[in-house]
Amino acid sequence: MIETLKKILVPIEFTEQSQNALRYAVNLGKKLNWKIVVMHVFHPSESNQFLQVPQGSSYTKGVIQLLKKFAQDTFEEIPNNIQFVAKAGSPVDKIISTSKDFDLIIMSSRNYRNTFYRWLHNRTSNVGANANCPTLIVPINAPFKPVNNVWLIGRK
Repeated sequence: MIETLKKILVPIEFTEQSQNALRYAVNLGKKLNWKIVVMHVFHPSESNQFLQVPQGSSYTKGVIQLLKKFAQDTFEEIPNNIQFVAKAGSPVDKIISTSKDFDLIIMSSRNYRNTFYRWLHNRTSNVGANANCPTLIVPINAPFKPVNNVWLIGRK
């Protein structure tokens, strides 16, 4: 039986917290020799409202260029085991539906000031509860520490 290359999905919101989740994913991906897929999901009606995509490209291609710049700003040199994807749709729904093709999701938590809003709209917990693979959630302001040992327990 041939072992297939494992994959980590890293949803990105272009925040410092997302950079930290990406650091964890790349570090773990290097140690385990897993592929990293960095993905940003945008709602079609929000196109061009929040991100300044490069001129002359489709919005999706522009977002992919921004993802590459985001990774380059995080690492100086983009690791060779990273792929970039941009998808239109509901972020939670797209991440959950995409998760069936992955072995792990690494994502950041979000900072909510209002407890009720946090409980009602927390994308991170929604993804973690409904994804088709384990989800590692990096807490806000958690300092990056290289991963030395990890147990990954999942259900199939």
